[in-house]
Amino acid sequence: MVLGDLIFLLGVDLVLFVVENYGAIIAGAVAMAAASYGYRRYKLGKGKAPSFDLTALSEEQQGLASELFDKAVADYNAIEALRDTLKDEALGTQLATMQVTAYRLLKYLEENPMKVIPARKFVDYYQDRALTLTKQFCDLEKTGLETAQVKETKQKVRQTLMTFDEAYEAEFEKVLSDQLMDMEAELAVLKQNLKAEGLQDVEGEVISPEPVSAMDAARAEANAGNLPEKRERPVNKAGRGKARLRKRGEIDMEKAVAKSMRMPEAVRGEVIKQKVINAGLAAVLGTVGAHKFYQGKTFQGIMYAVFCWTALPTLISWVEAIRYAVMPMDDFYKQYYRD
Repeated sequence: MVLGDLIFLLGVDLVLFVVENYGAIIAGAVAMAAASYGYRRYKLGKGKAPSFDLTALSEEQQGLASELFDKAVADYNAIEALRDTLKDEALGTQLATMQVTAYRLLKYLEENPMKVIPARKFVDYYQDRALTLTKQFCDLEKTGLETAQVKETKQKVRQTLMTFDEAYEAEFEKVLSDQLMDMEAELAVLKQNLKAEGLQDVEGEVISPEPVSAMDAARAEANAGNLPEKRERPVNKAGRGKARLRKRGEIDMEKAVAKSMRMPEAVRGEVIKQKVINAGLAAVLGTVGAHKFYQGKTFQGIMYAVFCWTALPTLISWVEAIRYAVMPMDDFYKQYYRD
C-alpha cells in the first residue's frame, strides 16, 4: 500500500513538474493539434461558407446549387477520412490523385458558383460513387477476410477507381467547356484580325493581308453575337489510355498499381513544398511534435510534447528531418503528402 501511494505521488509530482515548466509548450502543442484537425479537410475561403452570387438563377436553382456544393464538400471530406484508414497503399495513392483534382474543382466552383449546377454529374455520380466504393472497400478490409471472393471483389473496386482520376479531369473540363469555347472563338477572331492587318501572329511570323474566308467570317459573326462557334464535344479522357482496365481478361494489375504509386507531375511543386515544411518543422520544432501535428498525427504529436523534457523526441525528430529531406519524391508522396 505504501509503495502504491509512493508511485502515485511520484506520478502526480511528475505531472505537476511538466505542467509547471512546460505548460506553455504543451498548450502550444494542443493548439497545433486543434489547428491540424482540419488540415487535410477542404477549407472554404476564410473559413466561412461562400457567399454565392446566384441572383441570375431561379429560387429553385439557387437551392439546388447550394445543396450540390454542400454535398460535394461533404463527400470530399468523407473520402479524405476514409483514405486515412485504408491499408491498401495502391488504392490510397489513387484516391490521393483523385482528391487533387476534386479539390481544385471545388475551389473553382467556390469562385464560380454559377458553374455548380453544370458540375452536377461530378458531384452526384462520380464523386458519390467514389465515396460509396471506398466505403465498401474499407468495410471489406475491416473483416480481415482474404477469401477468393473477397479478393476478387476488392480487385474489381480497385480497378474501377483506377479510372476515376481521368473521369474527374474530364468532368472538370466539361465544366470549363463554355469558357474554353469562348476563348477559342476570341482567339480565332484575333488571329484573323492580325492576318488582315498584316501584323505578327502569335508565333511571331509576319503575315501579309489575305482575304477573309467564309469560315473566318462566320466565326467573327458568331463571336460578335456572343454565339460561340459549335465545336466537337471534348473527348472524355476517362475513355482513353486506361480503357484496357475495363476489359475483362486484359488487366495488368502490376502496371496499374505501379502507375498509381507514382507521384503525379501536376503536384510535384506541392510535394516539394511539403517535404521542406515537414523537414523544417522536424528540425526546428520537432521536440514538441510540430511535424506530427502538421501531418495530422495528433496522438504522436502529443506524445512528443509530453516527453519534450527528455532528449528522446529531439533526437528522433532530427533523424526524421534528415529522412524527409533525402526521401525520394515518390516515397514521400505516398507516405506523407496531403493535398
